[in-house]
Amino acid sequence: MKNIFVTAQYDVENRYSHNAQTTKEDYQELTNLCTKSFRENLVDLDEVVVLNGKVDTYHQLFQDVYWKIRHIHFDRMPCNILWSDSDNLCLRSLDIFNHWDKFAMFFSANEHQFSFVNSDCLSLVKNLTPWMMANLRYYPANMDHHLWDIGDDLAYSWIDEWAYETIIYNKMFHAQEIDDYSIFMRPEWNVQCDGPVGMINPEMVRDSVVIHCQSTRGSRAAIDKMNRALNFLKEGC
Repeated sequence: MKNIFVTAQYDVENRYSHNAQTTKEDYQELTNLCTKSFRENLVDLDEVVVLNGKVDTYHQLFQDVYWKIRHIHFDRMPCNILWSDSDNLCLRSLDIFNHWDKFAMFFSANEHQFSFVNSDCLSLVKNLTPWMMANLRYYPANMDHHLWDIGDDLAYSWIDEWAYETIIYNKMFHAQEIDDYSIFMRPEWNVQCDGPVGMINPEMVRDSVVIHCQSTRGSRAAIDKMNRALNFLKEGC
């Protein structure tokens, strides 16, 4: 059985960036930093896959990623897959493969996250509590194929809504028989660094396994956060 790490480096013509500067070169640097960190720290890793392509919008990117991960899951059975957004950084040992028998995400967002969902999608998010962050996702080898049916139906009916991919993955996650959501709450595996570069401090680095540097706030700022975290780590945090 293979343990596969997957991330993505796409050329996006119309980048969504909250009016912050982003470049193709920045995203390549982000992906390199991300991939290197997981290569060094992901326990029992066998293979790294960097998905790529040229698309007009992030919506096309997210849709393409959904189908490509699905293809990997079935084409290389049996395999465990860990997906990471390219603006995540793994700071220390992450032992995740073969420890979960369900499709998993590892931290929940506050209810205000629903404010990003437009009226066309509000019915889809009903009862999706807790609302899980989708930037780090684990697909176990024995994942119930019924979950892909749920995801496929939504992906075929794609809506160009910024939160739509997260809706898909939450629909899949909540379709499982989960008695205790607390076992999925590993906040140190998905620390959200959504503020300025200065928000990265020694205490955050010391307490984190994976940090999400949120490149949609600005790709250069995300790179600076990653490098600041790595420097703190070198200093012994």
